[in-house]
Amino acid sequence: MLLTELKAGAVVAIAGFCQAFIYGLLAFSPLGAEGISYAIYAGLGSAVLGGVVGVLLGKAPAQFGGPRGSTSFITAGSVALLLSTAGLSDMSDPVQFHALMLLMAGQLSLTGLLIYLAQTQGLGRAMQFIPAPVLIGLNTMVGFFTFYSLIPALLGMAVYNKPVELLGHFNQISLPALVVSLCVGAGMLYFRLVKPSPLSTLYGLLVGGSVYIMLSSMGLGDSLGPKASATPMYPLTSLFSSTDQHWLAVGSLLKNLLIKNPELLIQIGLASVIAASIVLIESMCAHLLADQQLEYRHDTARELNVLALSNMLAGLLLVLPISNFSNRTSAGLAMGSRSRWSDGTYALAIVLTTAALWQFWGHIPILLVAAISGISSLVSIQGSTYRLFLRQITGLFRPNDQLAPSESFTFWVIVAMLTAAGAFNLLGGVLTGVIFVAVYFLRQQTGSGLSEIIHNPSVRSRTQRPTGDLAILNQEFQYFSWIRFEGNLFFANSPQINMRLQDELIQKQLVLLDFTRLRYIDDTGVDNLARLLRWFKQHGIQSMVVLPAKPSETGGFAPFQQVIKQSRVACYPQPEEAFWAIENRLLQQQKEGDLHSQEGMGTLDATVDLNIEDILGSHPAWSQLPGDQLGYFAKEWDAVSLDAHQTLFEKGQEADGLYLLVQGQLSAWLETPGHTERLMRFKPGSLVGEMALLDGQSRSASIRADSPSRLLHLSQSAFESLSEHCPAASQSLLQHIAVSMVARLRQSNQTLLLSNNS
Repeated sequence: MLLTELKAGAVVAIAGFCQAFIYGLLAFSPLGAEGISYAIYAGLGSAVLGGVVGVLLGKAPAQFGGPRGSTSFITAGSVALLLSTAGLSDMSDPVQFHALMLLMAGQLSLTGLLIYLAQTQGLGRAMQFIPAPVLIGLNTMVGFFTFYSLIPALLGMAVYNKPVELLGHFNQISLPALVVSLCVGAGMLYFRLVKPSPLSTLYGLLVGGSVYIMLSSMGLGDSLGPKASATPMYPLTSLFSSTDQHWLAVGSLLKNLLIKNPELLIQIGLASVIAASIVLIESMCAHLLADQQLEYRHDTARELNVLALSNMLAGLLLVLPISNFSNRTSAGLAMGSRSRWSDGTYALAIVLTTAALWQFWGHIPILLVAAISGISSLVSIQGSTYRLFLRQITGLFRPNDQLAPSESFTFWVIVAMLTAAGAFNLLGGVLTGVIFVAVYFLRQQTGSGLSEIIHNPSVRSRTQRPTGDLAILNQEFQYFSWIRFEGNLFFANSPQINMRLQDELIQKQLVLLDFTRLRYIDDTGVDNLARLLRWFKQHGIQSMVVLPAKPSETGGFAPFQQVIKQSRVACYPQPEEAFWAIENRLLQQQKEGDLHSQEGMGTLDATVDLNIEDILGSHPAWSQLPGDQLGYFAKEWDAVSLDAHQTLFEKGQEADGLYLLVQGQLSAWLETPGHTERLMRFKPGSLVGEMALLDGQSRSASIRADSPSRLLHLSQSAFESLSEHCPAASQSLLQHIAVSMVARLRQSNQTLLLSNNS
């Protein structure tokens, strides 16, 4: 187990090292070449600090701390604004340089403090309910602008060049550097998309590194872009070795800056709020990912306090904000990580890698690391997002391929966030996302989590039943309600939902709780569900449950499932199966969960001849036929017996007549590659195969016996002779076929709700 944790941490550190390296360069790129050494320290130091604090204090599984692209961009924006607003433009002046570092230390420490305050006020838990479109927009925005900002480095220019500078400096673009970047990208994409591997980053680095070495041996090393090393004008150690007189000068400068530019405090506060929000969102997403895959319930308060402490220490040590996020968590889980021990390995691997490469910094090309991060940022954008944009474009030319409302909302969230980030900065994009969060919750309102309560639903299972049974069901369903949940059940809505259900269901006898569309349930939601089930029992209301359609994608599924198990309520995987059991319970035909009706239980004695004339004469469709015509009509039918699971006919088989089910139960099945669906159940008295009798086409579905069954068969030739020799029987049969098909069509329309709900 420990060996697996060590392996997971080491593998994730491969990508983590590259990301931390490049994120540091991005965050402090406004300082220019003078700040590149400090930038490397800030990125790698963040990764090491996050891993160490995580393994010492954290308990949630598979979380890897370190810098994130989004917070790196926010830091870069803050550095640029401080340089321009405060007039700290001369980084060759140690006083100005250290004044800037102290301002950044204050901003980074404030980020950690805000995370702690958010946790104490319950906002941390609320972050996990940020709607998916905004999270997708955030991921897309960060991924796109990470790649965009790295374009100069990918082309062999310095990492701190702005992409717009390419327009005036095409002569600085290096063709060999572009070749290396393309090779890195090709290697990574191959091992991520064609042959997925958690070592894809390493493979991309090896491919690009091999090409880089080959080009360098050909004498093209100077054209491959700048190296990572740069001798800092003021090493970080100078912060602690400066004289008192120097610090007095720094303090005086800061005092004058804040008096002349009070907006600096607002700027620092705003950047801290946005950075803290992003860290909270990304970390909660990572926790939920681990919880869902490992069926683990983390202590939200504890983990957020650890995250807050990490970021306050990051401020004091002047390293980048620390975040636990999904892509590293996912990689760790894939390698078998199940605890925080992998964090320690992650941090140790980065320290050892840094030490091993210390003397080689001057030979590490920035473009290799930039290519790794740039391609990773594009791949981190969900494939469904790319397909969403493609469908939006093709929808302009194909009216039938329009986006659904939820897809359209997601599309415009992404577009708005990208536009705001491009027009202003990453902070503008995040603020736009915050606005969409408000819009989303205004649309959902506080009732989200409960889709609807349907009393006496017209929907039924896909079962052909005798007329008498249908009459009983219509009567009994007056005391039945179908409660459909969707989205999230959490502290903000589950208590109100509980009260509403208790008010509306007090007069009911049977309820179906349909959680097919449940996506997340927190501790409060679980507690309220348990309380609701106990209330049903106290008031004599029988309850049944439909489980979430995608348990692996339903947050909090394990505690939800435990409550259902302890309550001993009947569970079903699909609404249609639940309605089937409900109908049988109401009809008192079978025990709960048994798929066989009483007519089909046991072994039928096929040696006892059926009295076909009596059977047809007792059927409502032919009970009024004259005796002579009924006798002739009965002679045209043959008896057929089936064992349980025996096939009556297969889909595509040539048809010959129709069947009347006398005893047992049949089901119609539609089989396609990789999927089998039950289309209909047939009870005694049902016609089977009548469509082919009318149109002469092959069978449209397969029919198999659920239980030992007996049927009557009317051949095609016998049916055709009826109109001449027994017109009354022929007319009544056609009328019964029409009524049966209309009823089946009406039932199919009603049960579409069940399919759509799934």
